[in-house]
Amino acid sequence: GSASAASMAIGDLYGDPTNGGSAGISPSNPAPGGETSSVGPWTVTGTVTSVLDVFTSAGKTSNTFTVADATGSIEAFSIPETSYTANVGDNVTLTANNSPFQDAPELSKTNFSETTNSTGNPVSPDLITVSTLLASGTGGQNGFPIAGPVSEGIVTIDNVEFTNGFPSALALSKAYAITDGTGTANLFASSSLSNVKAAAIAANAANPGGFGGLYDITGYVSPFFGNPEIFPLSITAVPEPVGMSFLAMTGISLLARRRRSR
Repeated sequence: GSASAASMAIGDLYGDPTNGGSAGISPSNPAPGGETSSVGPWTVTGTVTSVLDVFTSAGKTSNTFTVADATGSIEAFSIPETSYTANVGDNVTLTANNSPFQDAPELSKTNFSETTNSTGNPVSPDLITVSTLLASGTGGQNGFPIAGPVSEGIVTIDNVEFTNGFPSALALSKAYAITDGTGTANLFASSSLSNVKAAAIAANAANPGGFGGLYDITGYVSPFFGNPEIFPLSITAVPEPVGMSFLAMTGISLLARRRRSR
């Protein structure tokens, strides 16, 4: 149970950085402290940086969110609202089993417990480039395999171009190639959007594009088996410079996440 859980830095849940990247702690990829069990339960302390998804089924609500400390970021998947309702800015101590997914550790609802240490803490996504996003899938990022503050973290990439042009309506369950001049990666649009969010995406057809076709994107980084993708939380068209004769256009916001069931 949670009483025997070992306290870990979040980055340590990715295992020993000298062993090259894996889905987490294992006998062949121990944590820096020598731990060899990927299951746990483990206890981590960090700040909630995003609420990725809220899902209600059979009258029961669960939420999926990310938590970060100075060593890295991790997702807590499908946690019942009766156990904890996540709020961005909460500093929390979580105990849970690890259930690796897409080549990265993930906290599950098994043996889950939560203590809120403080609320209202400032959260600011890291500003990165596409090349940094891609590096998070090859190991060694910030001293951790696949991990560091980028993988499973919330980041912003500025001045992004959709290589095939931004579509009039973003199709769901589809990957779109994006670039900022430092590399090319995928943005993945989820099929699990609410009707309200889907309508907001469709409305973009009437407002298609920023200055020079550039956008600022904030989203969640999924390692996706060594091919990191960004799931957008917001897409904002870059406004035209002050003094231009055209009106600056603002973009849309959307919440996207690959849906899978367990």
